Amino acid sequence: KVLKPELAAVLGAERFVVEITTTAALQHPHILPLFDSGEADGFLYYVMPFIDGETLRSKLDRETQFGVDESVRIATDVASALHYAHTHGVIHRDIKPENILLHDCRPMVADFGIALAVSAAAGGRMTETGLSLGTPHYMSPEQATAEKEISGRSDVYSLASVLYEMLAGQPPHLGGSAQQIIMKIIAEQPAEVTTLRKSVPANVAAAVAKALEKLPADRFATAHEFAQALADPNFRFGAAGGTAGVAGARGSRGRATRAVAAALLLLVGAAGGAWIASRTSASGGRAESTVRFTLALPGDTSGGLLLSGDRGLAVSPDGHTLIVVGSTAAGGTALFVREMADVDWREMAGTEGAKHADFSPDGEWIAFIRGDALWKMPAGGGPVVRLASVGESVGKPSWGPKGRIVLSIGSRLATVDENGGAPRFVPDADSAVAQLGRLFPFALDDGTHALFSLNSGTAARQIGVVALETGAVELLGIEGQVFGLVDGVLIVGAGRGGDVSGVRFDERTRKVAGDPVVLTTTGLSAGFAVSGRNGSLGAVSRTGVFAYAAGTVRVSLVEWTPGRPPRVLREAASAQARYSPDGGRIVTASGRGIWVLDLAPGAVPRQVTADSVSDRPEWAADGKRIVFRSRATGRGVLMIRSADGDGEAKPLLALPDREIWQGELSSDGRTIVYRTGTQYGADIWSRSSEGDGAPQPVAATSAAEHSPHFSPDGRWIAYVSTESGTTEVYVRAFPISTSPVRVSVDGGEEPAWSRDGRQLFYSSGTRIVRAAVRTSPEFGVVAREVVLTGYTGTSGTTGFDVAPNGRDLLFSRITTDSGRIVVVHGWTRELRERFTKGAP
Repeated sequence: KVLKPELAAVLGAERFVVEITTTAALQHPHILPLFDSGEADGFLYYVMPFIDGETLRSKLDRETQFGVDESVRIATDVASALHYAHTHGVIHRDIKPENILLHDCRPMVADFGIALAVSAAAGGRMTETGLSLGTPHYMSPEQATAEKEISGRSDVYSLASVLYEMLAGQPPHLGGSAQQIIMKIIAEQPAEVTTLRKSVPANVAAAVAKALEKLPADRFATAHEFAQALADPNFRFGAAGGTAGVAGARGSRGRATRAVAAALLLLVGAAGGAWIASRTSASGGRAESTVRFTLALPGDTSGGLLLSGDRGLAVSPDGHTLIVVGSTAAGGTALFVREMADVDWREMAGTEGAKHADFSPDGEWIAFIRGDALWKMPAGGGPVVRLASVGESVGKPSWGPKGRIVLSIGSRLATVDENGGAPRFVPDADSAVAQLGRLFPFALDDGTHALFSLNSGTAARQIGVVALETGAVELLGIEGQVFGLVDGVLIVGAGRGGDVSGVRFDERTRKVAGDPVVLTTTGLSAGFAVSGRNGSLGAVSRTGVFAYAAGTVRVSLVEWTPGRPPRVLREAASAQARYSPDGGRIVTASGRGIWVLDLAPGAVPRQVTADSVSDRPEWAADGKRIVFRSRATGRGVLMIRSADGDGEAKPLLALPDREIWQGELSSDGRTIVYRTGTQYGADIWSRSSEGDGAPQPVAATSAAEHSPHFSPDGRWIAYVSTESGTTEVYVRAFPISTSPVRVSVDGGEEPAWSRDGRQLFYSSGTRIVRAAVRTSPEFGVVAREVVLTGYTGTSGTTGFDVAPNGRDLLFSRITTDSGRIVVVHGWTRELRERFTKGAP
């Protein structure tokens, strides 16, 4: 066989030949062997033995249906071949009658691994190859939705589809186009094979039904188990010895088919992926069927938690468009948009460095945070307009009616006019609430109120409603983060264990009724994700389209040496950890306080504080004390305590009118440099550690400054500022005020000095950069070098540290088991089944 020249040009000969050699190692009686492969005059080819016979497709076209025994025998032989290949790590991915050859009535599977070889050789550029991995009638649901990881259970599904056709005379799903067929594969249950052919034995029908389950986990674990079930006359699957779900499927087939025809638009990508859109009907009604599918996130997804606080997502009001913050090729971030009729994400020009986004109520505009400002742009792309300077905004903005965008600035809520202008802060009418941060606003339709989450310093966050003009607050008695409001049901995330719940909510009275009902479990530890990442992990449109991040979050403290795999030091660590001055210990924080880890073998971790409100620890230069932030009183206060945990923690710095976010002592212990909240987010100040003298500004401008760190000799301070319009790392002399020197060139955060003061490390997107610096006769940058890629950092603090040897790095690695977005269409039907529509 010869690949098309245009396909060969995309793949390249060397990569394809390397990938296809895996197939050459397969030797099985029912697998057509591969003799050779290579390249000649630009053509890629592979050589198989000639089979004097016909394909299963030719036989089906001629006979339509086979005898039950013959069908089961062919399926069993093919299952044997699949099981052998799967145990050798090869998945076919394109089982269909055309790829099953019949030689003396004995089946042989051809093109084993060819589709995988082409995919791997393409290096993720499948849209350029024009090849579809999987044929629509026999494609598994996970192939139809473009799952990145395909297991052997996908081949089992495809083989069951072929067996279904041999028995029934047609595949499980029919349609006038590939789009219709794949839609049915995703959304509909096939008819029980015995409804089309009554002579099929019960065990065979049950085995086919189990192999055709939508979820891979519900199918047979192996092709061998499928073959065993076909041969076992006692095998049954589902209630009453029939197939699971078939009885219900019969009654719903007509409704689902009509809903798909009237309400769903599907486009199949070149890689076999599908993007499904739920449309409202011409009469304004919503689609009746609920359809769920998953999407891979855009950009580089190798670095850990793929949908974090800085990568919150948004759904357009009509439910037809998704926006998420993804990684760019340069290692930074940008907004990526995906229309329902698209098969891939599209990066939006002009949004480089964006962190959060939301749609306008009419869906025509997008508001987003970049640098120290709130911006807007047309939803379809176009000029970017700066609306206001907002400093560090926590979480995505919420664009409400009456032309107001609600967002949190520092720990306060504010509104910005959609046409621009200075932020107007919501009054602090409630003194108790004023002591706590207000996060994740959600503007209500009346234009005068907003929901928000109260930051109490713990993962459990009360949801309240605030009057934007007066600041009057009323707590609702429920916890979490508001994702959206659909048909009088408030959708709330950040439940324990990553639950998403619903509770009835009357927008007129702004009251909830009843207890929250768990609607789905994302698997993400939303308490961590919300409290540690300040992000939106879910979004809901008014039309009932629900999108959320799914997976299991794992956080571990790792030490990384260039050229070696990361070494896990501790599970469930915080985003900040620091080496002691001698490098022998590490201080870190978790949800249960601050810990000191001795790196000596067999050492037992020592707990310095035992609470959930202490974080951001730093070592004093003597290596005997820890400086950390405590929010026990609701406002951040700098504390100091022995690193052994002995004695009481003592206040080092407390301000009556401003919250302290970070702080550290100079090398001589006489000066504190700290970040504190101001009207526009954050400034950096210093003062004597003895409490005498007035605070002195280090970097206090209209921009947002944070993450201050003394150089080892105390002569310089590195920090982060948005004064250029983007977040960058700067260094200025201390205590003599001079013009700052910009260290980063393409975005930078999280500065960390080497112990000799000759290197300054910082993060830039998913990279960690090492800048060689000079300090005499003046400060300057000598060279820059990327030392680590795939890093998932933090915001507002430094999430990694440099070992005393100036080489090893210490950081928290945040990962998920999948990193995907689950999209649910037609969700309002499920909500109506659980809640009474209208006012509670």
